[in-house]
Amino acid sequence: MHILSRCLILLLGPLSALLPAAEVRLSVAEPSGVARSSWPVTSGIPFGRGVLLNTNHLALSDAEGQPVPLQTESLAKWSDGSIRWLLLDFPVTVAANKSAQFRLRFDGNVQADAPAGPSAMPLSVGESEGVVDIDTGVMKLQVSKRRFRLLDRVWLDTNGDGEFSDEERITASQGAGIELNTPDGQVFRADSGPCQVTIEQRGPIRACLRIEGDHRGPSGKMFRFIVRLHAWRGQPYVKLHYTFINDNRRQLMTRIKSLDLVFSHRRIDGGQQGFLNGEASPDARVLQIDDRGYKINSEVTPGHAQGWGYLGDRRGGFAVGIREFWQNWPKSLEVVTEGNARQRIGQDNDATESGPVDRGQLRVGILPEFPQGLYDGKPLREEAKLYYYLRGGVYSFKIGAARTHETWVRFSVGMPDRKRLGSFFEATEKPLLATCDPAYVRKTLAAGDLAVANRKATPHLGYDAWINEFLDCHLEDRREQRSFGMLNYGDWYWASNDSWGNLEYDMPRCFFAQYLRSGDRRFFDRAEQAARHYIDVDVAHEVNKQLLAYGGSYRMSRGSIWAHSVGHTGGYYGRWDGKKYHDLAKLGSSAPYQLG
Repeated sequence: MHILSRCLILLLGPLSALLPAAEVRLSVAEPSGVARSSWPVTSGIPFGRGVLLNTNHLALSDAEGQPVPLQTESLAKWSDGSIRWLLLDFPVTVAANKSAQFRLRFDGNVQADAPAGPSAMPLSVGESEGVVDIDTGVMKLQVSKRRFRLLDRVWLDTNGDGEFSDEERITASQGAGIELNTPDGQVFRADSGPCQVTIEQRGPIRACLRIEGDHRGPSGKMFRFIVRLHAWRGQPYVKLHYTFINDNRRQLMTRIKSLDLVFSHRRIDGGQQGFLNGEASPDARVLQIDDRGYKINSEVTPGHAQGWGYLGDRRGGFAVGIREFWQNWPKSLEVVTEGNARQRIGQDNDATESGPVDRGQLRVGILPEFPQGLYDGKPLREEAKLYYYLRGGVYSFKIGAARTHETWVRFSVGMPDRKRLGSFFEATEKPLLATCDPAYVRKTLAAGDLAVANRKATPHLGYDAWINEFLDCHLEDRREQRSFGMLNYGDWYWASNDSWGNLEYDMPRCFFAQYLRSGDRRFFDRAEQAARHYIDVDVAHEVNKQLLAYGGSYRMSRGSIWAHSVGHTGGYYGRWDGKKYHDLAKLGSSAPYQLG
């Protein structure tokens, strides 16, 4: 029997190599009208139970059969240990408004291909006692565990020699970082104490760092922060997800004056130049006031500002853009060249820098400072919908509230082309998605038994017609209701109740499911917006004694979800003295939903 088995292995081994590999067909559509070159795709795809046991034998190829670099990560597994959801990272080149097709092959005979050329540049992540280094091949950055200042130590290989010299350092440490200001004049910074840096991904295509810490000042801490930093091999740009979390347990409502992400440029060659709103704008500031208008310095203009800015010199520089800039108003971008930046930097010296190097700043207003009265004096119902957290010239956040912003930073050699930079940030608004055929998704059962959408011979056709029409009506209603703003974007407004829905009907799941059933990315986009809002604003990330003392929220704990309250969390109108309510607003929501 032993001899027979060995003979069968010898006979069938060569034959098995001739059998077709199992595969999944993927499509990547370009949605923004911007041609993409080696653009990063990060998408999850499903597998049926028992189909994919591990990630050892996976290979991706394009429509011509050419190998494509691939990074994978198992996200979820079936009860038998096989992979249920697999995360893919790979670069895509696709023309504007066109689609690219791919094949993901998997079985024991598939060997991952290693394409040559620029895409094969190594992506390395190194860690020492106090620093984490990322080298993409064209860019190097260092993240300090002791003094986290965002992207204060970035080098570009400007001469293409594969090395990073001191002259090729683009950013500076002085003045850089995350700065939070309170109305009483206190300043809290992310670099005023150590932070925890975790390497979450370190694959051949993409690396991701998770940086967590506190904004600290002389009186202690003010808000926890989490930053996720993504970098890709062969690319001169990074993506940042910055999240602030109100964990200030000393107060039920915390007031903030401003919160900025500050990027400092290291000038070496010539005077610094800046761009704002697509135009040359030295020492200027753009503020997106609301969904209807913005101002540059003191000039107010109807519409939406371009949510990116640039600062650099003849040697090189960087551009910074906030995804969904105007939708998350108020937001600001400010270019400060070296002469004026010194006034802000003051005596903030950094021993890691040497030589007479000037610095300018590009300041991103996550919570931009604004004058008192800008959002005051509105009709009550309008105020309760849009301006409730912006009264009196400050921001007000209830304990446990959070918000995440996605920021892209692109570094360049020499002076960049403004039009190309604008196209880059336009592309970041809509990430590329690797989409499976809905029939394949249903077959896997990874998301349940989801019937394929829009098929005539199914009982679901009426539902599909309804939900397509509903999405159109919903998006129109969002425009009419002005359902935008930093704390509101992603949610829907309950006008008769003067409160936000807090996604009570599970919009993320509904729309994500329809995306999987149909492949229509409109549902994915709306679901992503809803999910981000839901995770940040509608979930209580912290509680305190004051919150638990009120009968309407005495059972709240970390991870609890607020019901459809005024201002999502309540706390902006009315108060409870333990016996009765006071100072309630004349709104459609009753007292418990005003307090939260």
